[in-house]
Amino acid sequence: MTLVNTSEDQFLVDAAKRGDYQAFSTLVNHNKKRVYAIAMQILHNHQDALDVVQSTFLAAIEHLADFRQQASFSTWIGRITINTALKVLRKRNKLQTVSLEATTEEDEDGYPIDIPQNEIHFDARFSDININNRQVDQFYIQLLHNINL
Repeated sequence: MTLVNTSEDQFLVDAAKRGDYQAFSTLVNHNKKRVYAIAMQILHNHQDALDVVQSTFLAAIEHLADFRQQASFSTWIGRITINTALKVLRKRNKLQTVSLEATTEEDEDGYPIDIPQNEIHFDARFSDININNRQVDQFYIQLLHNINL
């Protein structure tokens, strides 16, 4: 993986802001492995990570005019990647949450039908833990700081 120096970053970002898609393509090529690595560290799923890579660069090109260059492009794109991956993770976790009250049918052991038993035990064991999204974000940011990309 090649790291782009700050002056080359600035040159490429300035050119991309002026509409030079080749410059943006160069930024993508220089950062795509790192973006994928960050997404994989958070999501642990190849397809989801690829989706995050695509979404990250789409968001970057849509908001490139807003990039103030107070940080390097790689820092900015890393932050977009983390935010995008965390959105996927939250959506995935939300989809896996099942209300036990909404299910009325039970099997012979007393477990609701069509809900895997491990999800029931997970919900029961962790139902009293109150963690907000900011704490999850901070956890993943700290985790990523400890990873040598």
